[in-house]
Amino acid sequence: MGSRNIHYVVVKLIILLLLSTTSVYVEENYSWTVEKVNEKNVMVSMNGQIQHGDRLYFYIPSANCNRVENLLFN
Repeated sequence: MGSRNIHYVVVKLIILLLLSTTSVYVEENYSWTVEKVNEKNVMVSMNGQIQHGDRLYFYIPSANCNRVENLLFN
């Protein structure tokens, strides 16, 4: 019965080592996307960093380019 316990422990250690050596690769794309809303205004967005598929949007009005409005976080 002792050799069965040792075999069980060895198998568990091998599984643990195999799982601990795997890695997950995530491609990070933090580039801005510029979209034209109309002739005078633009909206910019970029990939968020919270979860896959989220985007952060900002609206830049032509009346004051130094002012940026946060529209939504999708």
